[in-house]
Parts: sequence; structure tokens; C-alpha cells
Amino acid sequence: MKLKSFSLIEVIIWCGMVTILFWLLLNPVLALIDQTYLIQEAQTVTQDIDFVRSLSRLQSEKLKMEWFGSQNRYRFEISQGGMGKIGQYIERNFNSKVGFPYYFSINSVSYVDENGTTKTGSINFGTTSSDSYGTLVFDSTGTPSQGGHVVLMIRNTKRALAIIVKPVTGRTRIGKVHFIHP
Repeated sequence: MKLKSFSLIEVIIWCGMVTILFWLLLNPVLALIDQTYLIQEAQTVTQDIDFVRSLSRLQSEKLKMEWFGSQNRYRFEISQGGMGKIGQYIERNFNSKVGFPYYFSINSVSYVDENGTTKTGSINFGTTSSDSYGTLVFDSTGTPSQGGHVVLMIRNTKRALAIIVKPVTGRTRIGKVHFIHP
């Protein structure tokens, strides 16, 4: 009885085909994982904005959110303090794959939202201070000082989402960013 086996050439060809198929399938899977991180971070920011808006209304005090673009983080106030006390903050850092654009500056990013309107800025809430790139303030009724947006993107790609805060109502939504450039 003669055993039949594969030749070395056949094994090498078979391994090459498996490797090519692996690499063809790996890129879409990694892109899907990155997109999931982006969506999770955008949803977290949206929930935090809604939380601060509700908390300012509940506590009848002015609360704020501050964005630190170059540090890839933001923080929000949960208590204003007063009477000489320091306010209390919760700070959030973004996942290492997601954050503000590397080429961050307030006016360095332009994009077209899903309505075809051109928007400018990674963070656009108007109010800036020496240590933050943008501040969103909610008054004691939960009304924002103004509307605006924050752009988050997956590092080293052009996939991005904008968290949009409507003026007057303070309602938030996540919008797609179709084009982004430095």
C-alpha cells in the first residue's frame, strides 16, 4: 500500500493562499473593531452631556464641561462648590484608538455634516480658557450657553463622528462626518 502525501511545493502554495486570505479578512475586522470603539466613545460623550444638562437642572446650578484636545480628555462638573469650596469634577480619557484629531487646534478641522453644511473646528463651543480648548456651560435650567460640536476620530484614519449639541434645548445627537482634513 502506497501512502500519498503532499510535496513541499504544494504545502508552500497552500500556506501562501491561507496567509493571503487571512490578511484579506483581517483588515475589515480591525476596521470594524475601531469603528465600534469610536461609536462607544461618542455614545459616552453624548450620555455625559445629557447627564450634566439634567444635573444642572436638578441641582439648579450652573455646571460646565471642559474639553482638553491636546490631552485627549474631557471633564465635567458635578458640583459647582460655592462658599469657598472647590467644585467636583469627573474626568474621562478617551480610548487610545479614539480621540481628537492629532492635528488639533480649534479651527484646524473642517468637515461636511450629513446635511451638507460645512463646519469648522474639532471642538466648537466658543468659550475657551487658558487650560481648555472649549467649555460647554449649562445654566440652572439646563439650557446650554450655546450650541456646538465635538469631533472624535479613529487615530490614523479619516473615520470620524461629531457629537452635536443644539442651542437652547441642549439636545445631543451623533452625526457622521463625511470629509475631514487638516
